[in-house]
Amino acid sequence: MRYLKLYLGLFIPSFLIGATLWEPISQKRLYVCTDYVPVLSFMPPFVHGKGDPVGNHYLAPPAVVYGVYSAMLAAIVSIPAIIGRLMALARFW
Repeated sequence: MRYLKLYLGLFIPSFLIGATLWEPISQKRLYVCTDYVPVLSFMPPFVHGKGDPVGNHYLAPPAVVYGVYSAMLAAIVSIPAIIGRLMALARFW
């Protein structure tokens, strides 16, 4: 239970930082979404509806967008686990 609390304590800031970094990486480079909310735009779908050239549309192929998203999500999930494991091994916590 201690390790779960440690992981969650590290996951929340990791998620917020990752979701904040997603915005400059993706917006206007991978896709255009005219109705985004800064932290909530991290959740798919990124382009709503069918997409139109003026409003919401992909600039990169959807597979590339979801590939970058998956890599960032993997980092967000694994970084707290790695830091928590290192802290447990070093007996900081």
